Parts: sequence; C-alpha cells; structure tokens
Amino acid sequence: MRSVSPAHGCSNRPQPLPHLDENLAIGAEQYGDEPDAETHLYLTDYRTLYVAHVAEITAADPRREPDERTRIPAHYLADGRVADFWFRLWDIRRLVQDDTESVIHDLQQLRNVRYEDKPVSIYAGMVDLPLVVTEPEPVQYFDEATRAQVTGGAYWVEFEAGQAGGGRLARNLRQNLFGDEAWHRLDPASRTFVVTAERILRDHVDEPAFDLAPALVELSKALEVTCARVLRPVLAMPPLAKAPSAVREGLRAEDLPEAWAAHPRTLADWARILGSSKAMADYLGRTLRDGRWLAESLGPVLADFARYRNRAADEAVAGRADAIRWRGGTRCRARSCGRRETPLRCTLGSAGAAHPRHRVRGRAGKAGGDGGELRLRVVIVRVRHGQWRRLRSQIATSSWKEARS
Repeated sequence: MRSVSPAHGCSNRPQPLPHLDENLAIGAEQYGDEPDAETHLYLTDYRTLYVAHVAEITAADPRREPDERTRIPAHYLADGRVADFWFRLWDIRRLVQDDTESVIHDLQQLRNVRYEDKPVSIYAGMVDLPLVVTEPEPVQYFDEATRAQVTGGAYWVEFEAGQAGGGRLARNLRQNLFGDEAWHRLDPASRTFVVTAERILRDHVDEPAFDLAPALVELSKALEVTCARVLRPVLAMPPLAKAPSAVREGLRAEDLPEAWAAHPRTLADWARILGSSKAMADYLGRTLRDGRWLAESLGPVLADFARYRNRAADEAVAGRADAIRWRGGTRCRARSCGRRETPLRCTLGSAGAAHPRHRVRGRAGKAGGDGGELRLRVVIVRVRHGQWRRLRSQIATSSWKEARS
C-alpha cells in the first residue's frame, strides 16, 4: 500500500518553511545502514494519535504525475493548495483513540530537535509544523512479524478501519483498572485486543447462554503480542549468540524473531520458550528486568490459559464463571503481587514492564558506540479531525493498494 500526503498547513503560511531543508534531509537520510529502521510521521488532532510509516519525503508535487493521482486524498486534488513537500506513506497505525491524556503522554516521549531536545508539548511546542523530533528508544510499529501476527497480513490502516470505537472504554480501562503506567507499557495492538475483550464481556456477561470464548481469545492475542514485544530484543541475533549454548539448544528455528512473520508464536509457544530450561530462566534474569519472573511465573500462567482457551474454543463455549475467573476476582500468581486482581490484567501489566537491563544491539535498532541513545529522526504534524477522516477513507480504498517492492 502506498499513499501520498502533503505537509499540512503550508497554504496558510506566507513565509517559507524555516526548516524545509531539514525535513527533506530526513527523507534523504532515512534507513541508511539499518534496513529495519523506520521513519515515522505522527498525526494528531489532540484526541487521537496515529503514526505513519514514511516511504519518502519529496518536494516534487505528485499531482503532476498521472500514476500518483489515485493515491492522493481527493480534497488535495480539488482545492489545489500549495505544499512545501509531500510524504509518501506505506501504512498508518492508530496509537491512541479519543484520549487526550494518552496523546499528551505519547508525544512527551518524543524530543523536539528545534527546541533543545525538550519533550513535545501540545500546549507550547506546536510551532513551525511539521516538527522534527527524535525517538530516544528504538521502536518499530510496522515490522512484518507483528503485522502478520495481529492482522493476518492486512495493512494496519485496513485492519483498524474495522476497529472503530472503543476510545471511551480504553480510557476507562487506563484510568480505573490498569493505571497509566501499566497501560502505556502495552503495545497499541495489545490495548486494542484488551478493549475488544472487555467490550464483549461487559455487553454479554449477564447473558447466561452467551459464549464468552471470543473475549478470552482477544485476551490471549494481547498476551501473545506483549510477549513478542518484550522478548524480541533478547531472542534476536546477535544478543542470543552470546547466550549459553543451553539457551539456544532449547529453541526451535521458528522461535527466533526472523521467523515470526511466517510462524507467529502462540501462547503455548511462549510458555514452552519461557520454561524451556533453567538456563533460559537465568538468561532472562540477566538480560531483562523481571526476567526471572517471566520464566518462573508468567510461563505457567500462559500454559494454563492456553489449555483453557483451546478447550473453550474446541467446545465452542466459555462460561461466565470461567471468563470472570480469568478476567478478574482471583489472586494473581505472581509472587511479588498480593493484590486480589485478575491474573491476565496483572500479567499484562507486569510483562509489559519487562525491558532489557542494558541496551542491546539487534534488528530493532542499535545503540551508539558510546552507549548513547538511538536517535531516529521523525516528524510530527497536526491535522484537523475532518481532514483525517477523509485521508483515512482514501487510504482504505482499493485504489491505494499496490504490491510493496
């Protein structure tokens, strides 16, 4: 899929864009020696936040190219507005929906290059858009393995077009169940699955004959995505190459991140990987914060839940009592947690908190030679809600689809 979008707001600004060359330089510099690196374009109306995968930044007007006109939003063709440059996009993901507090939180993780690398602020920093910002931590939103696992191969913009709504429920879960810290640690796809599961449960939990198995399937997807995100840095090469041979011997070829696009890992796979050996538990304990908890406590929870979920799916029924037991009301199995809350909620929050103790060199990015931060240059623009609806509708149409080279 490929789309073309202009740098917004240029037609209302009489003077030249002061950092035009800097924006174009990002397009010229992107990727380089890091084939898996991504250049991101963040779009927000302050209540919802999207991230786009940038293929190209160009000053050439694509409206002059007949082959490109079908990939340009119709309203930009109709009014003929002037743009300093254009973004060519591969795909778009939704990070936050209808939650201004979460938008503020996510934007504050970015650093404004032209404002002394201070956190991006929607109150005082939205000047001379698009901003040029950096991501202090390496992040991939569009890797093929995650997309295959979550969407079944569909583009994110197509997948999320069918996931409309849920913003108010997501905000409620963040504020009243998970808490800000645990919620923001989850991958956006994990949050979407949790919201879908919670909606099913809340809508049908009082119907005795209703099969709640789909809610448990959504929760299992959230766990699978969380495990993949947390374990990717330590299961990828070269970090794994330095691990003891007993760690590598307990893994199959399809357990390595390079194979996840073709062989997505299931709950049972993650339980097997985490519990493969004492050497694995020791390795995770050394390389991940709470890594030993992952092996000793998370693994058994995943195995138990996988067995129940598979049985419920085969029998095409999941009773209210079992669904409530997994969702909430029973004591967490984590040794450090004495709260009376759901194993899955506590497990998601705890697993999401695990991260490498030290920066590791892997396919997700590489740290500087002096241990400094990885600085991927990205850009951010603000869009009005109506304009975004039109842009998203245009992207989701078949006229924008093409095989990616």
